[in-house]
Amino acid sequence: MARQNDGGTFDFFLQNTTGAPVTAMPLSMSCLFYPNNAQSSYLIDIDDTGDTENGFVLWINASSHVLARQSSGGSGFTEAETSATYSTSTWQHAGAVFTSTTSRTAYLNGANAVNDTTSLVAPSGVNRITVGRVPTSGFGNMFGGIAEVAIWNVALTAAEMLVLNPASGMFVSPLAVRPSGLVFYSRLMGQASPEIDRMRGLNLTVNSGVRFDHPGLVNTYPRAVTVPTAAAAGVTLPQLERFHPRGLHRGMYP
Repeated sequence: MARQNDGGTFDFFLQNTTGAPVTAMPLSMSCLFYPNNAQSSYLIDIDDTGDTENGFVLWINASSHVLARQSSGGSGFTEAETSATYSTSTWQHAGAVFTSTTSRTAYLNGANAVNDTTSLVAPSGVNRITVGRVPTSGFGNMFGGIAEVAIWNVALTAAEMLVLNPASGMFVSPLAVRPSGLVFYSRLMGQASPEIDRMRGLNLTVNSGVRFDHPGLVNTYPRAVTVPTAAAAGVTLPQLERFHPRGLHRGMYP
């Protein structure tokens, strides 16, 4: 299914302007994304309603990279950008970890990590979350699908990011990865508005977007798993959850 506006472009985003799940570092973001083409699109944005250039963003660019962007109003911005590139027309994983004012890391498919150590003051006044585009304009629209949006108030390890990637063969639900730090989780099921945040009730109002087929989603259960650090070094781990047939997730495609 798809939705197309009168201007001939897609406009897909979800938003909660009553609060942000986390307002300061450390924090981590994770989602699955399905890009129809190489594009500059915001996946997850946590920012200040008074200044969109003041916050944290997980996004992809037209060079097919994943980026973790920290902006601090008049102090400018800095970002980590993966050198590995994403593919189009397939589900993949994107992640960002903002550890401190001198460390932010971007992940593609649970690995391919690149860290940026530029010093930049922390954002302040962060108070909303947007999924699928820049909060107040039509820039950065996601042409494709987004699912399994999760945010933590801790810095996830490389091993934890790895098991959030379905292609790793050991994919677990975000509910089972550092659950004590999980502050936002919405599967984006595409059934109704709002999309439910299962952690703190920061539900996302659906401004547009339709149901989008997800090729395989793990059964989610709240039992935590301990991820060996060996996973970060590429050591094969046993599969921790079993896939179930196709689900439906928020998104759009031509």
